[in-house]
Amino acid sequence: MKMLPCPACDGKRIRIFVWAEKVRYGECLRAGCRMSGPLRDSNTEAATAWNALPRAEKSKRTKTGIA
Repeated sequence: MKMLPCPACDGKRIRIFVWAEKVRYGECLRAGCRMSGPLRDSNTEAATAWNALPRAEKSKRTKTGIA
């Protein structure tokens, strides 16, 4: 599943991180941001939850998160 850019910084380098074998979440890899979450049980659920997060207006985004 394709993941949308980071809701905080609009970063395009996003991954699904696996923690403790059963917990997965989306994570922004942009230095200074590193937003992560929400926790889910599968890659598909984690990507869907990440994509459902509200996005800041482009005018309020910065390289390190929401201004």
